[in-house]
Amino acid sequence: MRIDWQEEKLGKEIFQAIPFKIIGVGDLGCTVVDSLCAEGFYPDHCLMIGLEPWRESRCPVIINLYKHNPPRGLHFGHDPAWCLEAINNAKKKICRTLEGSSLNVIVAGIGGVMEISVCPFIADISRELVALTIAVISSPFSFEGNSRMKMARMGLEKMQSRADMTIQIPYERLEKTLRSELTIVAVFQYASKLLGKAVKDVCRFMLTKQDYFGGDFETKKIFLQKAGIAYMGFGEGDIIMEAMVNSISSPLLGEDTLQKAGLVFANIHGRSNVTFEEVSETLTILQNKVSKDTSLGYELFINEEIGVSLIATKIRNKNQE
Repeated sequence: MRIDWQEEKLGKEIFQAIPFKIIGVGDLGCTVVDSLCAEGFYPDHCLMIGLEPWRESRCPVIINLYKHNPPRGLHFGHDPAWCLEAINNAKKKICRTLEGSSLNVIVAGIGGVMEISVCPFIADISRELVALTIAVISSPFSFEGNSRMKMARMGLEKMQSRADMTIQIPYERLEKTLRSELTIVAVFQYASKLLGKAVKDVCRFMLTKQDYFGGDFETKKIFLQKAGIAYMGFGEGDIIMEAMVNSISSPLLGEDTLQKAGLVFANIHGRSNVTFEEVSETLTILQNKVSKDTSLGYELFINEEIGVSLIATKIRNKNQE
């Protein structure tokens, strides 16, 4: 079922008609965007950039780097110079696609040469076009090796200086929580869905305007410009207080992230009968976990879901504490 969020209303929740793009980069980023398109999550707002043709995808704009730079040798996809030349050759098409967008969300797994070449390039274009630029980037599982982990750290450093906010989804933090009997395919499918959920939550948070809860896009944009590295936590439960506790303890968030965050946004999903007391207690749980200097914001989505996602950003380092 395709959902046209510009017309969707859940209580007083209205999805704003803000121009935006979701850009999938590399195998994982394109897989996530292709899945979002298949779900009906605004395929017309999507762009895919990679080394695969993706002929069956609903994504309207697919940039196959093969076509923009003839392959040289067997391992050209691992050659930074080849990747930069290919993406440079595609720059005009990318600029046309992103022109007029107010929000650009880049999604990728950042463990490969192609991703760390292309993602910063896209972020630079986005910032030149004066769009709020948010990257949702996964880093590898620890068993994928030191080389990919080192590459991921390099890529994250590049993105931190280029995107307004770079949300890191560190897969290595999931390893202790995964059931041992899961197949390797199931693990990677779960990780991919998690990345997709992060993208959807970010888009919903940025683009939803409500009469009573939270601000509009321009208000949120002011807070997130040059926010730096961010982490997300996800939690579900039978009641929103339980969901908040589970989100705070999410392994993706990390143990001390909330204490070091200068800014934390809580996206609370509750049913229409949620009470003032429940919301108050839920936010108090979060208030007790952050620093006294942390700025808190929240959005309450009234629907049939119960869950909480947290975005913690403006992380203070040791020199700032």
